[in-house]
Amino acid sequence: NLVDQLSQLRIDSVLQIESHLKNEAKLSSTVEFYINKAKKLTEIYHLYGNHPDKLRTKFIALLENNSDKKQFYEELKCYVNIVYNNAIDKLSKCHPELSEQEVNFMTMLLCNFSNLLISVYMGYKSPHYVYNKKKMLAAKMKLTENLDSYLEKLRSMA
Repeated sequence: NLVDQLSQLRIDSVLQIESHLKNEAKLSSTVEFYINKAKKLTEIYHLYGNHPDKLRTKFIALLENNSDKKQFYEELKCYVNIVYNNAIDKLSKCHPELSEQEVNFMTMLLCNFSNLLISVYMGYKSPHYVYNKKKMLAAKMKLTENLDSYLEKLRSMA
């Protein structure tokens, strides 16, 4: 009957609204988590940026306390996708030739990690290697501009 149908429709609507609110709360909580993690990484960088050995030790300790490297990159990609309107998804779709490690590298670049911080976390011997890696990736991607300019365009699409 009509009363039962209307009643069921109301129940369904309330359940949909409740689900939507839970998803918004979960997203808000996730964003807050990533912001706090980024703040901790930034604090470590500011405290130890001039001391590469100490920076490496503190940075790795923070990550080991919170997650493994794979999880770190997954969380970082999620954060970048939220903040920069799915920049990682767009990057991966436009450039399927990129390896997972290369996408991880660019995720750190999109977060404005310094060359020093990237070299520490990715295990490069020198921050100068990050500069060379950027040039190699721009060539691999057949970009007509440098990688930093390309990534800035991705960021600004947010």
